[in-house]
Amino acid sequence: MAAKELQNVFYRVEGPPDAPVVVFLHGIGMNHRTFEPQLSALAEQYRVVLLDLPGHAQSKAAAVGPRFSHRAADCAVAVLDELGVEQAVFLGQSLGSLVVQHVVNRYPQRVQATVHLGGMPLHPGYSPLLALVLRPLLFLTRLLPAKTFYRSFAAHRAIHSETKRFMEQAIAENGKELVLELTKETLKDMTEGLPEPLPTPCLILIGQSEVPFVRKSGEKWHGKRPGSELQIIPDAGHIANQDNAEVFNETLKGFLDRLFDSSPVVDHS
Repeated sequence: MAAKELQNVFYRVEGPPDAPVVVFLHGIGMNHRTFEPQLSALAEQYRVVLLDLPGHAQSKAAAVGPRFSHRAADCAVAVLDELGVEQAVFLGQSLGSLVVQHVVNRYPQRVQATVHLGGMPLHPGYSPLLALVLRPLLFLTRLLPAKTFYRSFAAHRAIHSETKRFMEQAIAENGKELVLELTKETLKDMTEGLPEPLPTPCLILIGQSEVPFVRKSGEKWHGKRPGSELQIIPDAGHIANQDNAEVFNETLKGFLDRLFDSSPVVDHS
């Protein structure tokens, strides 16, 4: 194992140095440990990179602020540069999925494939009414006591007690203000949108108990994205990689094995 810090961004690397690389980007208020349940399934065959996104956990010294997804995408690619890696598969959960989409938009030549868990497409963007609808909810959330907020946050995103405990601990470490700030940034991201992505291989994963709005968005994304794969993870919520690690790992490993056994590397140069 190697754990390092680049531009105040902490990352951890597991697996053979000459193996295909998979970069994992966590959700809002979480940390790189979100994906520890995937290490045992992947690290013998793949080089796994886990990041703490800027402002989170051991990357707290890194700036958050406006254009968060842009800077987070830059940080993820800077890690590849430091590791001497030309291309990687990028997997993002929730907020991490938005960051992955910015990686594709800003650095298409560095992306072999993308995997999205509980993510929502940024192409073509969402109505500005979305921010207006959610603004009162953000205001009410700000009024909640911190412990109540952390407990509620976990309860609505996970279905198993162990996953909920992890989420409560992670979000308490990162703090309520970070989550509220990044939620506002996420809404800007969603209304601004992105150009249509290049047709890299794409796997869309959705927990069976996902919030209906997110689930429907993921299903529509798959329907509009030629060649994408969609898998519903049973007995799982928003953080399905922990709620049902066995099925998640089996699905992800199958996608990666097919990708590297038979699919050519996509060249965007």
